[in-house]
Amino acid sequence: MPIVNFSTLKRIILHLLQVSEHHAVNKMPIANLASCFAPSLMRTNKDTDHLTGDVYSKEIKVIIDLLQNKDFFFHADEEERIRAINIKMAQSRIREVEEELRHSVLPANLTAQSWLVPCQILDRDHSVNVKVTETSTAAETMGKLIRSLPQQETYALYEVLFKGSLVRPIFPNDYVAKTAKRWMEFDAFVDEEIGMSLSVRGMQLLEILDNYNLQSHSLQAELQYSDPKSKKFKSKTVRFKQCQLAVYNKAKDADAAACWNVEDLSFYVGAWPKRNSAPGFFLTFLENDKKYTKAFGHCLGFSSEEDLYKWASVLYAVQNPDGLLGWASVNFS
Repeated sequence: MPIVNFSTLKRIILHLLQVSEHHAVNKMPIANLASCFAPSLMRTNKDTDHLTGDVYSKEIKVIIDLLQNKDFFFHADEEERIRAINIKMAQSRIREVEEELRHSVLPANLTAQSWLVPCQILDRDHSVNVKVTETSTAAETMGKLIRSLPQQETYALYEVLFKGSLVRPIFPNDYVAKTAKRWMEFDAFVDEEIGMSLSVRGMQLLEILDNYNLQSHSLQAELQYSDPKSKKFKSKTVRFKQCQLAVYNKAKDADAAACWNVEDLSFYVGAWPKRNSAPGFFLTFLENDKKYTKAFGHCLGFSSEEDLYKWASVLYAVQNPDGLLGWASVNFS
């Protein structure tokens, strides 16, 4: 077999074996994988029309044989086997550490008096753990975090996910525990380095949003929309009216394809990194009572930064009638 074909087949077989290791979850043991991939690995376009069931069974057996005897067929030496074992052990340890961190930050017993929540201070290189309780407000939590920071600045607290790809302002009277407990529902995205954290930052984002807040009671626009079942965007008519956000397939439709009360949503500036989107301006929102596994929440795509800020400012203002600049009036002394 030519070296290119041999190497390609080897990589495919090794990948299928990795998939089969998680068969308890994905329901794909070696036999199932062989039945799925035998036709594509064993046939060409010329012989797909006249092969019998007997031939198909033999193809499956060949793939099973390759999977079960990879060391023999692909000449795996001792050094390569040791390297594969070490990689597997390292991956397993990483998952264990991530799980330990999740439970240490968010213990299962949420009635406990207090627990630790990670928080970035001004930048991602400086992170601390802050102790919070069920009744800790964002203002109280911030008071513990800014003692070592220059007091001439005004700071705000944010929730940051996916290394800063998603950012959500947290307001002074919000309960930090409500944000932290929600992270327990994001376990489907742990392998994507979701990086759940609070963040102490300046007021720039909130000041920009406040400048765009026109106190509008209704908005409508043709936007790009991606739902939680897909990574792709489609053009939709989106309307905000009477504290409800609605998505319509067409502007002339009388009935919405989906509709939510704004008070039941959490809004993030930015987009989940794996969404299939061109460069642009995005607002992601989660339904607070839903768990997401395939794609991270709903996402709206805007053609300009101004449109993004206009919509985001109105939606945040509806959720926070005391205003978007509440941090400026908090006394931490």
